[in-house]
Amino acid sequence: MKRAELSEIRDLLSATIRQLGDQGLSSREMVAEFRKKHHREINTALSALIDIALIKLVGDVSERRPSATLVPGQGDLFAGFGVPAAVAISVAGHAEKQRKAFPKLTYDELMSWFKEHSKERESDVRKLLEVRRLLRMIKPFMKTGDMRVEEGLAAAEAAAAKREATKV
Repeated sequence: MKRAELSEIRDLLSATIRQLGDQGLSSREMVAEFRKKHHREINTALSALIDIALIKLVGDVSERRPSATLVPGQGDLFAGFGVPAAVAISVAGHAEKQRKAFPKLTYDELMSWFKEHSKERESDVRKLLEVRRLLRMIKPFMKTGDMRVEEGLAAAEAAAAKREATKV
């Protein structure tokens, strides 16, 4: 897929939105009209359009709160944190950012991601507050920068349980 073909699709879609924008159509109805008018161009760009949709879905799914995948006898370590399931991080030797499951991030990766996203838009504030809360909790237990977040949280939870047990 050439960039020019994808650029043409964007231009055609933009023109369609401008043309149909005052008709009170839903996004789904606009897409249906666009597909009717420009089916040849869409077929030419189909592979790239599928890739774009799948990449968008990866991002959407990664932002969701992970479902609890419990090991018998073990709770969900991240149950109290509204953190994403996975994040995109910069990795040496890769031109594009790489997705990594949140629990599998190293402390250094989490700090780098957090610093980068602390500068982003206002809508990320809640997510960033949750990550900041998690960072405060695990920081005393992170022995090295390549230690995984899930290990630091497990150590923090164990320390909290030990403190609670000694109170009794």
